[in-house]
Amino acid sequence: MRNYYEFPTFCEKVLEFIRQEEGFASDYILGRKFRSNMRRGFELENALKQLERECHIRKGSRRTGERGPAAVGWEIME
Repeated sequence: MRNYYEFPTFCEKVLEFIRQEEGFASDYILGRKFRSNMRRGFELENALKQLERECHIRKGSRRTGERGPAAVGWEIME
């Protein structure tokens, strides 16, 4: 079953998820988490842009292990 969220609720859910993930979530993880909550496919991008405009999140990258490429994603602004 799919739960579609209205835009303000979708933004809140994305921000809450990033906070749960220790303040950083990669684009890949966000896409997997919210793919069934998008009706048209562009809602996640719009929510991330809105949260960035409101200075809640910023683009960043982190490496999870000792080796390998850094994951590109979004982090909570302090």
